[in-house]
Amino acid sequence: MNRLPKYATYLIAMLCVSTSVFAQSEIEMDRGSLRALQPLYVSVYVEGNAGLTDLPGLDVSSLHRAVDSTLMTSGIPLNRGEPAHVLDREPYLSVHINTTDAGQGLTPFAIEVKIIQGVVVANVPNELIHAATWDTGLVGIVSRDNVDTIKWAMIELVEEFIEDYYAANPM
Repeated sequence: MNRLPKYATYLIAMLCVSTSVFAQSEIEMDRGSLRALQPLYVSVYVEGNAGLTDLPGLDVSSLHRAVDSTLMTSGIPLNRGEPAHVLDREPYLSVHINTTDAGQGLTPFAIEVKIIQGVVVANVPNELIHAATWDTGLVGIVSRDNVDTIKWAMIELVEEFIEDYYAANPM
């Protein structure tokens, strides 16, 4: 009877170690995709109720400026201009914010930040496809009078990208 708890302890310890090793190697794979990136285009998209996306702090142009400023301050090279015509061939940082009005003054939101770039899939080696090679995100809820928190959460995710970018591209 004493042996079962002993084996259970070993099993739990092995699962914990293998999970952390897997998580670490997944982070390294994501970071590896950031090596030697060309200057990035930035795409910012806000999806939500018309009343929310018109609020100061949630309009696309101010969020785009905040992302650009954060990246430029960190020294990450950016491509200027509207990326729509080049997104099929150049890497870009995609920032997608989804909000909704939940009533009672509450605004749930989700933010995704991704690097999307051309990749070759092993089973189709002659074809370039576009895929997210690095990503992060979060979900939250704020009061309607505090929606600027969404902008600051977005900037924190962009800073997470910057940290991983420089881990993959040491100066």
